[in-house]
Amino acid sequence: MPFCTNCGMEKENATKFCRNCGERGIDKRTLSALKIEADQINLKKGGNEAINESMSTLDAIEKFRREADELARRKNQQN
Repeated sequence: MPFCTNCGMEKENATKFCRNCGERGIDKRTLSALKIEADQINLKKGGNEAINESMSTLDAIEKFRREADELARRKNQQN
């Protein structure tokens, strides 16, 4: 069952208005548009997280490369 967007009370599917506060419910077209918008936001958010993870991985690889180079340089100086 859906809930009223104004007062949060549970309401029946068939009713256009909340029996508790009288707020008009969201029609199917608006609800569909909101779901599409939410999906688009989640896709963008997921894409940004993947990019951030990739950048973190690349940063870590670069750090390890620098450390390996430094260790190799020290080893060559000792020989």
